[in-house]
Formats: sequence, C-alpha cells, structure tokens
Amino acid sequence: MKSSSSSSPSSSSSSSSLSFSSSSSSSSADRKKKKWKKTKKPAERPFGKRMTTPDQVGHRYKRILKTFQKTRSVSESLKRNGVDKTTFALMNIIAEVTIALEGEAYIPPPHDAGTTLQSYAKMLKELSKAPQK
Repeated sequence: MKSSSSSSPSSSSSSSSLSFSSSSSSSSADRKKKKWKKTKKPAERPFGKRMTTPDQVGHRYKRILKTFQKTRSVSESLKRNGVDKTTFALMNIIAEVTIALEGEAYIPPPHDAGTTLQSYAKMLKELSKAPQK
C-alpha cells in the first residue's frame, strides 16, 4: 500500500503540473501584443510671437542668425523660427541698428509704446539715409 500511496501523489502532482503547463501555454496564445500609440507631431504655430520692443527684435534676429549658421539658408532658418520674409525685412533695420550701437555711446531714438515697430523701422531707415555731418 505504501507504494500505491506514494504513486498516487506523484501521479496527481504530474497531472497538476500538466494542467499548469497547458493552461499557461493556452493563456500566452490568447494574449495579444500591446499596441503602441502613434506619436503625434507637434502642431505648427500659425505665426510666431509678436515683438513689441526693439530689444525683442534684436534677440529674434540673433536667433535667426544662429540658425542660419547651421542651415546656410535664409528661408530655412526663417521657417524654423516661424518668421516670414517680409517681417524679417522690416525687423532687419531695427536689429542691425540695435546690434551695431550696443557698445557705442550713441543712443538710438526711443521707441514709444504707442508707435508700431514698422513706423519705428521707417524712422530708423530715414535717419540712416540722412547725410551725416
């Protein structure tokens, strides 16, 4: 009887081990691979940040020049910074004057809060074309 009692637990353990192995293989077959979500591209801004002071214009101009050194294309550097060509042409005057006069004792005419940057750029352009004494 000892032999039969010892054989019965081993047979039950082998049957239980078979049931575990068969259940684990069936559950792994039933599992599906986890689907990954597609990453979304960042939405492009319709326009860049609005500049209100000549200092901000100079900062943007320097950033575009840094991008230009990497890309070697004005249109590509403008696209990367979110600026169109006409805006760049207008702010070019303001930026060059503020960058050129950073170390000088001459102070450019002040920019009033009520005037636009475009009118300020036109004023600077007229001052640069005026004959100097």
